[in-house]
Amino acid sequence: MIDEQTVEHLSNLCKLEFSENEKTIIIEDLNNILCFVDKIKEVDTSSVEPLIYLSDRNNVLAGDSVSKDALKKEDALSNSPSDNSDFFVVPKIL
Repeated sequence: MIDEQTVEHLSNLCKLEFSENEKTIIIEDLNNILCFVDKIKEVDTSSVEPLIYLSDRNNVLAGDSVSKDALKKEDALSNSPSDNSDFFVVPKIL
């Protein structure tokens, strides 16, 4: 259970200040949340298959297409001041 000391500790970590009334409300709210979590923990999920995706669709991607007017690798690299036959070589920046 959450007590005033715990709320004080959390508020110090978060650099927040609360009035006594706000602390009382926060304690009550946090304890209600913890009670709810305890109720959820009681549910038997041993026969439930884990859900990884919310949808049956997985990696729906658009198809790749190459334009016939695309620049050939040799033409692109011919204007490069430095290349390694397969890619551009650029100066190290770090």
